[in-house]
Amino acid sequence: EVNNLHEIEDEILSFTTIFQITEVSEVLDYLEKRIGKHLSVVGSGFGFVDILLPDVHKGVGMKLLQERWNISMDECAAFGDSPNDIEMLKQVTHGYAMANAEPSVKAVAKYEIADHNSTSLLDTIEQLIGL
Repeated sequence: EVNNLHEIEDEILSFTTIFQITEVSEVLDYLEKRIGKHLSVVGSGFGFVDILLPDVHKGVGMKLLQERWNISMDECAAFGDSPNDIEMLKQVTHGYAMANAEPSVKAVAKYEIADHNSTSLLDTIEQLIGL
Protein backbone atom coordinates (compact mmCIF):
# COMPACT_ATOMS: atom_id res chain seq x y z
CA GLU A 1 0.00 0.00 0.00
CA VAL A 2 1.33 3.40 -0.92
CA ASN A 3 0.11 6.90 -0.16
CA ASN A 4 1.36 8.42 -3.40
CA LEU A 5 1.77 6.63 -6.74
CA HIS A 6 4.74 8.89 -7.54
CA GLU A 7 6.67 7.14 -4.73
CA ILE A 8 6.76 3.94 -6.82
CA GLU A 9 10.04 3.51 -8.66
CA ASP A 10 9.17 0.18 -10.29
CA GLU A 11 7.22 -0.68 -13.45
CA ILE A 12 3.53 -1.02 -12.61
CA LEU A 13 1.90 -4.02 -14.29
CA SER A 14 -1.34 -4.05 -12.35
CA PHE A 15 -3.21 -1.91 -9.90
CA THR A 16 -5.83 -3.40 -7.58
CA THR A 17 -8.52 -1.45 -5.78
CA ILE A 18 -11.36 -2.51 -3.52
CA PHE A 19 -14.91 -1.23 -3.35
CA GLN A 20 -18.17 -2.29 -1.81
CA ILE A 21 -19.38 -5.30 -3.80
CA THR A 22 -22.54 -3.39 -4.73
CA GLU A 23 -20.42 -0.63 -6.32
CA VAL A 24 -18.21 -2.81 -8.53
CA SER A 25 -20.44 -2.78 -11.63
CA GLU A 26 -20.67 1.02 -11.56
CA VAL A 27 -16.91 1.37 -10.97
CA LEU A 28 -16.12 -0.99 -13.86
CA ASP A 29 -18.39 1.00 -16.19
CA TYR A 30 -16.84 4.29 -15.07
CA LEU A 31 -13.25 3.09 -15.49
CA GLU A 32 -13.92 1.33 -18.79
CA LYS A 33 -15.29 4.56 -20.29
CA ARG A 34 -12.34 6.61 -19.09
CA ILE A 35 -9.31 4.33 -19.43
CA GLY A 36 -10.56 1.26 -21.32
CA LYS A 37 -8.80 2.32 -24.53
CA HIS A 38 -5.43 2.14 -22.79
CA LEU A 39 -5.78 -0.35 -19.94
CA SER A 40 -7.81 -3.46 -19.10
CA VAL A 41 -10.30 -3.11 -16.28
CA VAL A 42 -11.69 -6.30 -14.74
CA GLY A 43 -13.50 -7.41 -11.60
CA SER A 44 -11.59 -9.95 -9.57
CA GLY A 45 -14.22 -10.88 -6.99
CA PHE A 46 -15.15 -9.83 -3.49
CA GLY A 47 -15.19 -6.11 -4.39
CA PHE A 48 -11.74 -6.02 -5.99
CA VAL A 49 -11.17 -4.30 -9.33
CA ASP A 50 -7.94 -4.83 -11.27
CA ILE A 51 -6.47 -2.28 -13.66
CA LEU A 52 -3.92 -3.96 -15.91
CA LEU A 53 -1.72 -3.40 -18.90
CA PRO A 54 -3.56 -4.94 -21.88
CA ASP A 55 -1.25 -7.97 -22.14
CA VAL A 56 -1.07 -8.70 -18.40
CA HIS A 57 -3.56 -11.34 -17.34
CA LYS A 58 -3.76 -14.93 -16.12
CA GLY A 59 -4.08 -16.27 -19.67
CA VAL A 60 -0.63 -14.91 -20.54
CA GLY A 61 0.77 -16.52 -17.40
CA MET A 62 -0.79 -19.86 -18.29
CA LYS A 63 0.59 -19.68 -21.83
CA LEU A 64 4.09 -18.91 -20.53
CA LEU A 65 3.94 -21.94 -18.23
CA GLN A 66 2.71 -24.15 -21.08
CA GLU A 67 5.58 -23.00 -23.28
CA ARG A 68 8.21 -23.29 -20.54
CA TRP A 69 7.16 -26.83 -19.61
CA ASN A 70 6.21 -27.84 -23.17
CA ILE A 71 2.67 -28.86 -22.22
CA SER A 72 -0.45 -28.50 -24.32
CA MET A 73 -3.73 -26.82 -23.48
CA ASP A 74 -5.19 -30.32 -23.20
CA GLU A 75 -2.77 -31.15 -20.38
CA CYS A 76 -3.89 -28.17 -18.30
CA ALA A 77 -6.82 -27.34 -16.07
CA ALA A 78 -7.86 -24.05 -14.52
CA PHE A 79 -10.51 -22.99 -12.04
CA GLY A 80 -12.24 -19.64 -11.79
CA ASP A 81 -15.09 -17.62 -10.40
CA SER A 82 -14.38 -14.00 -11.38
CA PRO A 83 -13.89 -12.16 -14.68
CA ASN A 84 -10.14 -11.93 -14.09
CA ASP A 85 -10.07 -15.73 -14.59
CA ILE A 86 -11.64 -15.70 -18.09
CA GLU A 87 -8.42 -15.42 -20.12
CA MET A 88 -6.85 -18.25 -18.10
CA LEU A 89 -9.89 -20.48 -18.66
CA LYS A 90 -9.65 -19.82 -22.41
CA GLN A 91 -6.01 -20.96 -22.38
CA VAL A 92 -6.80 -24.50 -21.16
CA THR A 93 -8.94 -27.35 -22.43
CA HIS A 94 -10.21 -28.24 -18.97
CA GLY A 95 -11.73 -25.03 -17.62
CA TYR A 96 -13.85 -25.21 -14.49
CA ALA A 97 -16.17 -22.53 -13.16
CA MET A 98 -17.25 -22.56 -9.57
CA ALA A 99 -21.04 -22.73 -9.03
CA ASN A 100 -20.94 -19.22 -7.54
CA ALA A 101 -18.96 -17.86 -10.52
CA GLU A 102 -20.18 -14.86 -12.43
CA PRO A 103 -22.14 -15.70 -15.61
CA SER A 104 -19.33 -14.42 -17.87
CA VAL A 105 -16.98 -16.97 -16.30
CA LYS A 106 -19.46 -19.83 -16.62
CA ALA A 107 -19.88 -18.93 -20.30
CA VAL A 108 -16.23 -19.73 -21.11
CA ALA A 109 -15.67 -22.66 -18.74
CA LYS A 110 -16.24 -26.16 -20.09
CA TYR A 111 -17.30 -27.55 -16.71
CA GLU A 112 -18.99 -26.33 -13.55
CA ILE A 113 -18.30 -27.61 -10.05
CA ALA A 114 -19.72 -26.71 -6.64
CA ASP A 115 -18.99 -23.34 -5.06
CA HIS A 116 -15.75 -22.32 -3.39
CA ASN A 117 -17.14 -23.06 0.08
CA SER A 118 -17.02 -26.79 -0.66
CA THR A 119 -14.21 -29.24 -1.33
CA SER A 120 -15.15 -29.44 -5.03
CA LEU A 121 -11.93 -27.80 -6.25
CA LEU A 122 -9.70 -30.20 -4.32
CA ASP A 123 -11.93 -33.14 -5.21
CA THR A 124 -11.67 -32.25 -8.92
CA ILE A 125 -7.89 -31.87 -8.76
CA GLU A 126 -7.61 -35.28 -7.09
CA GLN A 127 -9.82 -36.78 -9.80
CA LEU A 128 -7.73 -35.18 -12.56
CA ILE A 129 -4.43 -36.46 -11.19
CA GLY A 130 -5.85 -39.88 -10.40
CA LEU A 131 -5.84 -39.93 -6.60
